[in-house]
Amino acid sequence: MNKFSYRLRMIVIASVLVSCNLRSQKKVSYDGYVSTGVKIEYKGFAESFYRAKIQLEVKINDFIEAQADLRGQSGSREVELREVSGEFRYWNKTRLKVGNLKKRFGMEELVAREQLYTVQRSLINRHISPMGYVGRDVGVQLYKKWMDGDNDNYSYYAGISYNESRAFGANGRISVHDVLGFSHLGLDAVYAKLKGELIFGDPLDAFAVSADMSKKIGQYVSEAEIFIGKDPLQTKISGFVGDRRSVYFGAVRTLHVYRVDLDEKTVKAIEPVILLSFLAPDTRDVDVNQLQMLIGFNIYFDEDVRLLVNGDLILSNSRFNKDDRFYTGSTVIAELQFRW
Repeated sequence: MNKFSYRLRMIVIASVLVSCNLRSQKKVSYDGYVSTGVKIEYKGFAESFYRAKIQLEVKINDFIEAQADLRGQSGSREVELREVSGEFRYWNKTRLKVGNLKKRFGMEELVAREQLYTVQRSLINRHISPMGYVGRDVGVQLYKKWMDGDNDNYSYYAGISYNESRAFGANGRISVHDVLGFSHLGLDAVYAKLKGELIFGDPLDAFAVSADMSKKIGQYVSEAEIFIGKDPLQTKISGFVGDRRSVYFGAVRTLHVYRVDLDEKTVKAIEPVILLSFLAPDTRDVDVNQLQMLIGFNIYFDEDVRLLVNGDLILSNSRFNKDDRFYTGSTVIAELQFRW
């Protein structure tokens, strides 16, 4: 038995024992997922994968809650403690959360991975992740969620963070809901002061902003967002070669989903998905860019059991040959997912 299997089995057993004991006191809730699938990359390289998540929420009293998030995947073959946090609920709908928290920048970071319409997050999210704009850091976050039927039509997130690379960050988001014919309109921003291992030499300030919208008409969902921000790594590299100007990226993403409900015992619904993205790593030369066209479908055997199939085409060029496109990063992915 490998270490991953042993550790995951011990965590599952411990979680079950703890939850059985505490759930009888109505203090613990849990959710998560398990999934398995196959990924075929451009030029035929294929690999299978599996993932698992267990998230425990412990109610201390009516105003305080603690949370632990455990993840495991085939790539690392070890269990990761993704999040440990505590939440305070003293101020009506406003929540104060402390711990290793997700930065809420962009629509894809508003939901858990297992709730996305696609297997992976978009090309844009993957591009800005090494910059520190998304991901998790230890910090404090103040937020208010919006639910259907709320009398007030706004939600917000505001937080500060610090990590082991001595990077300080601040992010904020505000959304208004059911306004001007849209399901929501949102605006968010993130700031980072980078130093340590990530940036050599003097500390570097970096920031990014985005605006987004969504619209739902019956079973049809549409999302769109636009990003612009400073690329701290490329800015530093440009400085080494004598270019003192900052490097900014720009990007646009749009998602379209239509759900077809079926009156069938086995298959409950089919959900076609189209995701389109445009990314210019340096806005001074937008002719050098990456294009993403993801076409897929989700088959629901139950609301918590679905098969996701994505054909993700990535078209890129370079400043040395702008006319020719290459397909590096293109994949076909299928994942069977069980949520609870």
